[in-house]
Formats: sequence, structure tokens, C-alpha cells
Amino acid sequence: MNGHSNLVHPVANYPQKGRNNCLIVGVTLGSVIIILLGLCITTYFYRSGFSFGSDSPQTLRADANTLYLANWSRDLDHWSKGSQESRWEWEKPGIIDTHGTFSGSPSPLLLAPYQPNSRDIEVDAVIQDHVGFNEFENFGIVTGIDSQGNGYFSGEDFDREQFIERLSSGKDLHEMTQNTGGHSVEDTAEKYYLFTVKIQGNVITLFIDGWQVSQATLSDYHPDGSIGLYASGDGEIAVVGFRVEKLP
Repeated sequence: MNGHSNLVHPVANYPQKGRNNCLIVGVTLGSVIIILLGLCITTYFYRSGFSFGSDSPQTLRADANTLYLANWSRDLDHWSKGSQESRWEWEKPGIIDTHGTFSGSPSPLLLAPYQPNSRDIEVDAVIQDHVGFNEFENFGIVTGIDSQGNGYFSGEDFDREQFIERLSSGKDLHEMTQNTGGHSVEDTAEKYYLFTVKIQGNVITLFIDGWQVSQATLSDYHPDGSIGLYASGDGEIAVVGFRVEKLP
């Protein structure tokens, strides 16, 4: 032996192990920060309405679950305005419009010529808001409407938030739920939105562009009641599609 040892003292490995541990910790913290930043950005855009609305309408098509699909190619297709004073009109092939259905009007309703016989349904409507933000405007889908005009409204209120509300006498709204899924849709004219109302059992849920925004439990829902559209206020709403689907 030449007096030299080939053994490396364990302490000599400590700096390298320390650097490796610091690297692992750094990478982990960096990943967490990136994920949290991404979630914050996504939440910000969603809550400011970024995820809602598109420049072109979604086309509603019939499928195996379709119970009713509106056909407005020539006229209102037997949809009932309920009153000659209603502002709902057939505008052009595939589009119906309201040129300002004032809250004082006897009939902000437009009812479909179809009444479901099941509680488990989905109602879709593609709606375009022509004027953007308007503080005197409510629009959305109505379901379970009885002969007295009582039922449920699911849609946008004048504060641009989404609610499910009790409808009485065909025109008066009474708040039931608050917005639960974001702030509001964009206050931008000419955007298209897909409104979806799902009724399963005694629960009604409102979605806009696939996002759940409000939900309520119903105590007196009439599954065989009328369905349709509601618009009140000084705004101008166009509807380019309406469909009813059965749910499993």
C-alpha cells in the first residue's frame, strides 16, 4: 500500500446532495406557482365574462334525444305570443326577435307549441343580445308555465347576473337563487349565448355556454306546463335556435 486511501469521506457528498435537494424543491415550488397562476388567470377571465359569448351562433340539431326543435324558417311556427301587444316577432328565416318588450307589457312571454310530459328534460336556446348591457332588460327560458302564467324563469337579469326566478301572472319575476358560477356575461352587443336549463327530479339548473351558473330546488313544478322564452325591458333580443331534449 502506498499510504493513500481510495475511500471518500461521507461528508464530501453533502454539498452535492444539498444541491440536488434544492433543485427538487425549486422545481416543485416553480410548478406550484405556475399552476396557481394559471388558475388565477382562468378564474379572472371566467368571472369577467371572457368565457361567455361567441361571434357566431351555435347550431342546434336534432338527435336521438330530441323531443322538440323549433322551425322558424317561414314564421313563428305556431309559437304563442299570448297577447297582441307582445313585441315578439318573426324577423327572418331562422330568427325571432323582440324589439323591446317593456316590463309593463301584458306579455313578455313567447310559448312553444310543445308541452313536455316528463320532468327530466333539457331546454336549449341560442340567444343574441343586440344592444349589450341594458339596465332595463331580462331575458331567458321559461319552463313549467301553467294556465295562469305561473312557472319558472331561468336567465339574465338587469344586473347581468344569472338567476332562477319564480314567474307569476306571466310577467312578474320573484328571485329564488343567486348567481353561483361566475360574475356575468359580457356587456357586448351582438354576442351569441347558449342558454341551457336542465330539470331533473325537483332540481332545476341553469347553464350558459356550458357553465353552471345557478341552481334551485322546485316544490311545485308542473312537468306538463308550457315552455318558451321571456324578454322584458328596453333591450332587443334575437333567438336563433330552441330545442328540448329528454334526459336519462
